[in-house]
Amino acid sequence: MSGRFEPWLRQLMYSEARITLLWVVIAMASGALLYGMLASWLGASRRRWKARRRSRVAIEGEQAAIALLEAYGYSIVATQCSKTWHIEVDGAQRAIALRADAIVERHGRQFVAEIKTGEMATQLETAATRRQLLEYLVAYQADGALLVNVPRKTVHEVVFFEPRIRQRRHPFVLLAWIVLTAVLLWLLLR
Repeated sequence: MSGRFEPWLRQLMYSEARITLLWVVIAMASGALLYGMLASWLGASRRRWKARRRSRVAIEGEQAAIALLEAYGYSIVATQCSKTWHIEVDGAQRAIALRADAIVERHGRQFVAEIKTGEMATQLETAATRRQLLEYLVAYQADGALLVNVPRKTVHEVVFFEPRIRQRRHPFVLLAWIVLTAVLLWLLLR
């Protein structure tokens, strides 16, 4: 009997193996898809939580900074002061939107204040912080720039010195000085 049913049994086992393999592949693909969707949802939730936390820290930091500026003797003119700054690039004008954290005054001078709450951003060694202060100083045409370090409860007045532009001398100027000196020495020693 086994001889008569053997091809049928072999075919049945072969088709069951195919079906099992198909179910394994479907299960793995479904698992990978489910994992991807779950990872994406968790990542988005984490980013939203971080954004809300950053926003809350910024709002609390700004409130603390305003009180700190007033304690240092500055009067608040405006907060979150928006401005459109026009620059020209290759002959074409561009409008750049800016928003300074605060415009303050003290002793008749007006300052643009940048409020920082993070560890790295409060350091003037951070290039982005220096560039932002310099950009605000120029764009808002203030008398000075302030860096408000909320974690350390300090206010720093930052002064940018104008660079001294070295004037290039014509190469023949040095040669003329050498010739003139040689002629004068020859006349004196004659």
